Amino acid sequence: LLGARDKNIEGIATKDVSAYDLYLQALTEKAKWSYGSLQTAEGLLKDALSRDPDFLDAKTELARNYMDQMLTGLASIDEAVPAVEALAGQVLVKRPADARTMAILIWARDYRTFFAGDLGVLATSVDTLRDLTVAAPGELEPKLVLARYLSLLRRDDEALLQLQDAHELDPRNPKIYFAMGDVNSRSRDFEAAREALLRSLELEPEQPNAHAMLAEIAGATGDGVEGLRQELLAIKVDPEDHEIPAVVAQFLYQLGLIEEGDRFRARVRAVAPTSEIARQMELMRSINADEEDASLALARRIIEENVANRHGGWVTAAEYLLWTETRRGNAQAVLDYFDSQVPGFSNFDAPSIPQKALAARTRAL
Repeated sequence: LLGARDKNIEGIATKDVSAYDLYLQALTEKAKWSYGSLQTAEGLLKDALSRDPDFLDAKTELARNYMDQMLTGLASIDEAVPAVEALAGQVLVKRPADARTMAILIWARDYRTFFAGDLGVLATSVDTLRDLTVAAPGELEPKLVLARYLSLLRRDDEALLQLQDAHELDPRNPKIYFAMGDVNSRSRDFEAAREALLRSLELEPEQPNAHAMLAEIAGATGDGVEGLRQELLAIKVDPEDHEIPAVVAQFLYQLGLIEEGDRFRARVRAVAPTSEIARQMELMRSINADEEDASLALARRIIEENVANRHGGWVTAAEYLLWTETRRGNAQAVLDYFDSQVPGFSNFDAPSIPQKALAARTRAL
């Protein structure tokens, strides 16, 4: 069926029918890419591996699942990356030319390095990923990872070419349409992005992330009502995700609708009171309630506790602190404070600083 595209077709590497059935169930759950489905998929893949510890494809899918959990907010970088490295290492010992597993491993390691402050790591890996797509033209994962890298490097036309190639291999894959929506959204081609995301939802209606991205596009184009509608649809699809109601609460706070936002805030505080986005939500509530001293104290705690930057929480706190203290006449004191927390923050000639600190410095200074 594939013709000359790929003559080296291999079967799934297990002889245990029950393990294979669990593996297929996991793939169905993973396609939804929600809090609930990713946890369900993790359990199914672990069950498959308990039946067949040498089931290499299940190990690769479990590694990919941990990457998805990290991107979704279920797992931190420090939790996910070592798990990916361990699983991928086991697979590559047996299948050293496995392009799918190699792409996932490169992505995991680069993700950690990128957020530690090495912004050039993505460009460094592009050629390696491209070589993987050439060596294994029938594999989707290297193309998808390469497209993500190219998009982050603002090489959107090249990214879309990779995704089009992936689409030719698997034209009914919702993940590919979601990736197309992501690339087009980054390049601000919102109509193309919206079309791709709606097609992704047609193929997999139970995914919350397409709704969340449609909400972002609606916000970027000035349609707050549609943005809120899409966020509420995402909550309906993925009720276990505490981040979505936190986003809604912050949106309502920015409109000055404190009481309305508090209804969603209560849900977040009940489910994940110490999460990164819960901390950001509390800061946004305080800012929009005009509680300046309390807001400054919250921002300092976020900086000092080095809270992760999911949804821009650390950057939001840093920007608020820099702008407010500068307005108060404390510009040098606040720069000294940031230098104590992030060495080299105010020195533009200093070696690399964490990506979130660089983003805050660039936007605020």
